[in-house]
Formats: sequence, C-alpha cells, structure tokens
Amino acid sequence: MTSRREVLAWTAVTLAVGAAFIAAQFEVVAGTIRLHLGMIGTRIYEVRSRTGRWPAAVDDLEGTPYTQVRDWRELVNNGVYVVRWHQDLKPTPEDNSDRILAYDGASRLRFAGIMVLRGDLRIERMEAARLRAALAEDR
Repeated sequence: MTSRREVLAWTAVTLAVGAAFIAAQFEVVAGTIRLHLGMIGTRIYEVRSRTGRWPAAVDDLEGTPYTQVRDWRELVNNGVYVVRWHQDLKPTPEDNSDRILAYDGASRLRFAGIMVLRGDLRIERMEAARLRAALAEDR
C-alpha cells in the first residue's frame, strides 16, 4: 500500500514535469515568432538596399529568403504578422530604434505581451495598451 507521502511526491513530480512541458511549448512558439519577425525586418532592409525603395506591400518581399518560408504570404496577409510598411525609414536600422516594423498580430502569447520588432531589428514584448499607443505615435 502506498503512503500518503508517496502519493503527494508522485503528484508533485507529475505537476513539475507537466509544467516543464508546457513552458517548453511556449518557448517553441516564442522562438518561432522571434524568427519570423527577425526575418521580416531583415528583408525590409534588404529590399531597400537592393532596390533603393522601401517595401510597400507583401509582394515587395518577393525574391528574398523569407519567401522560402512555407505560407509566408498568408502569414502576413492574414495578420499573423502585422507589417508596418513605412516609407520614411532611415537607411540604417540603428537610426530607426523608435519605429515599429512589425508585430505578432495573432498574439499567441498575449498573456506574456505581444512581440514587437523595432526598426533597429530588436524584438521586445509589449503589453497591448503600450503597443496601441506606440502604433498611434508611429504614423
């Protein structure tokens, strides 16, 4: 017969393993979001460097490595990743640190903040209200 202490110990182990599994799943999702946002930002500057113009729509990213990502166009067109098609950025990322290039429109990790790609290619988490305010300022 198992003692109450053994049952509690096994329950604690099971809960710890479950929590670790869930945390790992969230990190996979966060890593995917960071990857996509980073690729979008890099490609925006790549298009500018190659053509002399800032991309104005998703089609302007055609021909960049991001287009090798499966369903890339649908991810942007359906708002999974929201891209701000700025036409007045400075040529170097460091000079655009106050600008927002893109963000996670699907907000799959909303409780942890929305992942935002800054103009200097830095990715940060923002609460929804702060993002709305930043987007209103960055027109």
